[in-house]
Amino acid sequence: MSLAGTVTYEAPSGNDVSAFAATDGTLQFGVGGTYRVSDMIEVAGGVSYIMPDDATVDTGSGAEFEDNSAIALGGRVGIYF
Repeated sequence: MSLAGTVTYEAPSGNDVSAFAATDGTLQFGVGGTYRVSDMIEVAGGVSYIMPDDATVDTGSGAEFEDNSAIALGGRVGIYF
């Protein structure tokens, strides 16, 4: 069994952002783990909580992204033979 944790920080630039990448800085926390059920089967999974900073989209519309958050989940089952 193994566990891992992550903390990621990207400082905001203060500039307007593209509609295709509408974040200006991010804070993220994650945790994941792996467990070997038997010699042939391994199960792994993880979760991240992401908090992008506020941003203004530079498309002329002045769209604002404020107080957003996201949760990302992942899982895997490995079978070895």
